[in-house]
Amino acid sequence: MNWNLKRIKSMWDGVKFTPPRQSEYRTNRYNDSMVHHEIDFADVDRVPGLFVHLQNQLGGRCVDLQFIFDGSFPKSELKKFGFSAREGESRIWFLAHPTYRIAAIHLETTQSWILEIIKRSGRGVLIDAARLEFLKGSGTFGVQLTFPMDVSAT
Repeated sequence: MNWNLKRIKSMWDGVKFTPPRQSEYRTNRYNDSMVHHEIDFADVDRVPGLFVHLQNQLGGRCVDLQFIFDGSFPKSELKKFGFSAREGESRIWFLAHPTYRIAAIHLETTQSWILEIIKRSGRGVLIDAARLEFLKGSGTFGVQLTFPMDVSAT
């Protein structure tokens, strides 16, 4: 899988802490416990670390996680991972999953596409969804969790 990650977008609700006043954060004007985050990001392997950072910084739950990729829509690769086109709609593909709603969306006008993971109930989107490794194999989210941490002795 050689996809060109361009940007990460996420939506968080139940946010307990005010996000920093930076352009990558946008608080919902009608509900201040809902925050949208968008950042240019090119390293897929660092996404779980970013996810943990946002979770700790905002104190909420992620309900929508989007990976935006540059390049052509990888239909044949998505088929291998178990995605199938929505009936009557060739630009939206779904991957069946018992917990999340997972879609790949072709943005024809910009030569890019989105991999979107949504769960707006329960605990929301968990860190395991931030790892694209779930695409390899069965399409389930069975992964070993690791958390980046700095342990300093004083």
